[in-house]
Amino acid sequence: MSDKQRPDLTTVPIVFIDIETTGLDPRQHAIIELAAIKVKQPDLQAEHFLDVVIRPREDSVFDPAAMEVNKISMSELEKGIKIKEALEALFVICEGAIIGGHNTQFDWNFITYNAELVSLPKPKLATYRLIDTAGISWPLIVKKVLKNNGLQDLCEHFNIDQKGAHRASTDVRMTLEVYKKLVA
Repeated sequence: MSDKQRPDLTTVPIVFIDIETTGLDPRQHAIIELAAIKVKQPDLQAEHFLDVVIRPREDSVFDPAAMEVNKISMSELEKGIKIKEALEALFVICEGAIIGGHNTQFDWNFITYNAELVSLPKPKLATYRLIDTAGISWPLIVKKVLKNNGLQDLCEHFNIDQKGAHRASTDVRMTLEVYKKLVA
């Protein structure tokens, strides 16, 4: 692709994503909550917000440790929407955008694996590269400003409210705020 065909990545929207899962392996575990914030550049103002609870696949394994972290109840999950509906809604807002998050590859792997399971084509993105606040914050570790660059560590460092952490809607908001601090 020539430079003339490539979009100006400083002007295309960024969609920050966060998921909650029943464990760490997309083949065994399910996405049970998904949130996304689409922001315009360069001001990073929110244009669209998505927050859904998702009914897990019937063959999903539930890791007790994961469920303890996200505290999503079985009654919430029973009221959730199907994964295909959630991903269709997400992919509409991702079309032509850049994907961002915290440990973004983990979330995107779950999302793309589940899209394949339900025969849903992935959206056409502005770039295949992912924005990852964990990676962007690595210099804070190297410079010994922080000992860890987990999302909660970064929020504490930047004085970002963490009330409701480990739910997708809160974590995606926290990730956006961390990103703003890191690129300011």
